[in-house]
Amino acid sequence: MSFGGSTEPAAHVEFSSIGGFTNNSVVAKELTEAISKHIKVSSDRFYIKFTDLSAKEIAYRGNTFG
Repeated sequence: MSFGGSTEPAAHVEFSSIGGFTNNSVVAKELTEAISKHIKVSSDRFYIKFTDLSAKEIAYRGNTFG
């Protein structure tokens, strides 16, 4: 993966939730810290995409949540 013209470690993070998040900035900070610490990708080498999903868009064991 190339990011900003470099092939140093990089990531694309997608974080989804049914019903959305109450405070994306808090979640973003915590995710950034965890990714940087545990996956060893610098915080300036990835984006986090938040997605608010409808319950009818997610299924588990053959059934949707909505």
